[in-house]
Amino acid sequence: SGLSASQLTSSVVTSLQPAIASAVAEALRNTQSRTSTSVSALSPEEEERINAQQSANAQYNYEYKVGDDDKQTYISHKEARDGQNVEGSYNYIDATGSLVTVNYQAGPMGYTENREVQEGAVQIDQRNIPQPWSGPLAGVSSSTSSASGSSSSSSSSLSQSDLIAQILRAIQPQI
Repeated sequence: SGLSASQLTSSVVTSLQPAIASAVAEALRNTQSRTSTSVSALSPEEEERINAQQSANAQYNYEYKVGDDDKQTYISHKEARDGQNVEGSYNYIDATGSLVTVNYQAGPMGYTENREVQEGAVQIDQRNIPQPWSGPLAGVSSSTSSASGSSSSSSSSLSQSDLIAQILRAIQPQI
């Protein structure tokens, strides 16, 4: 019928757009009505009673350790639960090479912790010190809007919004 692919695509999208919008609106209405009819709220007393029943005999123990000498990543964590009481500890080497150890307790009376920092536990190798991001969108900042208007800071001549617009223009004929 003499229509180009672009004209045919545009015609199909234009024809389907009202049906798609209607289907999306209907699906959202159905989701909202199912959600509101199938959910019944518990009173605070019922919720407290159910939580107490479920946690009264809860018990577990776990422990894990991660050690990567090449990346100088060292982490460990262990925790035990008996009923409503939880005790545990974790430690890690932070970015400065300090060993951070946290011992904690949690239960009906709240959460407490004791944190110790042992500085200089590991000498961080220069290759493991994080560097500025150099991957996709490096040097491209997003535009931010403030009360005084719109501002954009960028070390590139293209803002993130401009880049997205450029990509959309490029793929628009293919959609």
